[in-house]
Amino acid sequence: MSWTYGADPANSDRDAVRLNIGDTDTTEELLQDAEIAYYLTTFGSVGEASYRAAQAISAKYARKSDQAIGDLKYSYSQQSKRYAELASELKQQYAVSGVGVYSGGRTIADKDTVEEDTDRVQPAFKRDQFANPKTGKVSSDKDAAWYNN
Repeated sequence: MSWTYGADPANSDRDAVRLNIGDTDTTEELLQDAEIAYYLTTFGSVGEASYRAAQAISAKYARKSDQAIGDLKYSYSQQSKRYAELASELKQQYAVSGVGVYSGGRTIADKDTVEEDTDRVQPAFKRDQFANPKTGKVSSDKDAAWYNN
């Protein structure tokens, strides 16, 4: 198995995942290249691969028990907890990345473009949908029911 980190996250998805999960120390290698490649291939994005990798590291530490030799203590449970927290943070980051706010219908051209899109899900309501075709106004719930049938 191999472990590499080229310190070039802008040009290497593997390095980006390693940077996101803190696996950049050659003296404490957490995941092998093949494991990171698996997450990238399976989940398709650096964000989700990082989230899944952090989950795996948390699970790795969770199966070990805390140890103490004299005054020296090694707390695997704390490492597991921290990687679980990191996984949660990464999940939140990748879940909202790329999501923007759109305010449609601000211009006539925008409204026309949206209405001409044949692949668009039709809205459940429209202006004047309950209008009585005889009067142009809704006079009762009975008229609204008649108009929609």
